[in-house]
Amino acid sequence: MHVPGLPPPHSEAEPRALDGFRLALAFGLAPLLPAFYSAIFFAEPWILPIGLAAACASEAFVGVPMFVWLRRRGWLGAWQFTAAGAVCALPALTEFWWLGSVPHLAPFAWPDALLLPTLGAFAGACFWLLGIAGKAPLRFKDVFGPSPPEADD
Repeated sequence: MHVPGLPPPHSEAEPRALDGFRLALAFGLAPLLPAFYSAIFFAEPWILPIGLAAACASEAFVGVPMFVWLRRRGWLGAWQFTAAGAVCALPALTEFWWLGSVPHLAPFAWPDALLLPTLGAFAGACFWLLGIAGKAPLRFKDVFGPSPPEADD
């Protein structure tokens, strides 16, 4: 059944092709962002490897299946990926709640509970920008090369 105002599911519309390099770049860089910004905001560099482990696990177990589901539904909009990023942060939020307070840090409180899904939403929006937005394929030298990309005539 088609819901007015939403794109039709994959059975009614063929999903558009996505660039594999852009998706690999998005899957590689998006989980780095929440861990990196958490280490900066909390001014605790030791949290970076813990945040990377949590973000990569969350991406593997929640993010990849959610991406496949969104892709099959044809929901490739920015708000869908931003919301998916916030949902991907929920396992880390549950883990912090379950662990309780770390002795040498401030107690985990409601502002932290709002920050984690916000960082996840930011990572989801960045994933969308890197992997989904636009139709032009990226090449390795476009992203990491020393020269600007060639102009297409």
